[in-house]
Amino acid sequence: MENTIKTLILEDNSVLGKKFSRIVNQWPEATLVAYCSTLNEALTVIKHEKIDLFISDLNLPDGSGVTAIELMSALYPHGRSIVISVLSEREAVVDAIKAGAIGYLSKDDSTINVLQSLKSVMAGNSPISVNIARHILNMVRPESTVEGKTVVKDDNDDTKITLTTRETQVLTAISEGYTYREIAKILFISHKTVPVHISNIYRKLQVNNRSQATYKAIKLGLIDK
Repeated sequence: MENTIKTLILEDNSVLGKKFSRIVNQWPEATLVAYCSTLNEALTVIKHEKIDLFISDLNLPDGSGVTAIELMSALYPHGRSIVISVLSEREAVVDAIKAGAIGYLSKDDSTINVLQSLKSVMAGNSPISVNIARHILNMVRPESTVEGKTVVKDDNDDTKITLTTRETQVLTAISEGYTYREIAKILFISHKTVPVHISNIYRKLQVNNRSQATYKAIKLGLIDK
């Protein structure tokens, strides 16, 4: 089928790999392009097949899944990557999100519904396990509010990042996975102005997608999570 979600799985645990493969195969909207157990296998598939959804572990026998996520982001900017891994250290979370992952689930999280999380990712949302969110929360720094604007200082820059009240509202909404039309309805604004606010937010935060915006906003204390 031409319009199915072409999916690639990278998982070195054969039990979990078969489980994820079964879930994708039972999903009518998706097609399993390949199930790989090594990084090199996945890199080969990504180079030769257009992938819409990439499900990746991080700790692999021959390297890190982050490398494959980076290649996925470079070759298919409109594709989506989600991490499902036991790694939940700060460095792993940061590296995966910077590489382009828009979702991060912990294998230790018994509450996750894999299929619903995959559907959520394809809808543009950013599912994150609770323990992963806690790691991100630990990076949050105090914020100050001046004349209806949220002002924080970026650790990597001497300048301050300033968001208007409306931009903060929009940023909060996109971090919660709302679509543009839903944000417009919630905030009682035109749906045509939502992309303008988001473009301004991305420019100020120097990010390229909602996952990166959410991570950086939480890190800087721009939004609560």
